[in-house]
Amino acid sequence: MNAANREECLVRDAADMEAQGARLAKRLSESSNVYLYGDLGVGKTTFCRGVLRALGHADAVKSPTFGLLETYEPGGLTVMHMDLYRLNGPAEMAGYGLLDCFNETAIVLLEWPERAGNAIPPADFSVRLDYAPDGRTLTIETP
Repeated sequence: MNAANREECLVRDAADMEAQGARLAKRLSESSNVYLYGDLGVGKTTFCRGVLRALGHADAVKSPTFGLLETYEPGGLTVMHMDLYRLNGPAEMAGYGLLDCFNETAIVLLEWPERAGNAIPPADFSVRLDYAPDGRTLTIETP
């Protein structure tokens, strides 16, 4: 990936993670696909909370791990927050109707996109979170 298409920073705590999500929110269009990669507990949902807060969502943001999908409508936008951790592949994703979420009128925040294989469209933003000694390393890549 071209260095111009890659940003990296150290995130020290949950408030900083939400701030980074808010920073990305300013770059989203109403049909952006944001794919989040990283281990369990690394902060993917916290990052998504920052995106949603910046878009105008004031209520709770819960992890979609068990429900698979949470839908929000901040400021007239539609945001689909999905978590594929519990799925076994693209066929199961299709069976739940999750592929229908990818359209021109919704922002998709997708945790564990690697579980979807090639069944999903390319990401507009790939967000990678990794554990680091002083917090988390956040890497954002764009095509």
